[in-house]
Amino acid sequence: MAGTGCSGKQEWPELLGAKPDIAKETIERENPLVRVRLIEQGTYRILDYNCNRVWVWTSPKDQSGPDGVVVVQIPKVG
Repeated sequence: MAGTGCSGKQEWPELLGAKPDIAKETIERENPLVRVRLIEQGTYRILDYNCNRVWVWTSPKDQSGPDGVVVVQIPKVG
C-alpha cells in the first residue's frame, strides 16, 4: 500500500477464507517485520495504526460454517 511508510507486503487478499493458523504463518513468513493478531469478527480492537501489526479477522466460533473458523476480511497491516 503506497504512502503508509511501512515496509514489506501490506495485505493478503489470497488468505480470505483460509484457516487462521495458516494465515498467521503465511503473513509472518512473507513479512517478518509484522506480528499477526487474530481477532474474532465483532470484537473491539485498538484503533491505532501500527506498521508491525496485522489484524486477521476470523469468523465467530459460534457462527462457523462447515469449514470451521476462517478469515473473513482481507488481512492488512495496521
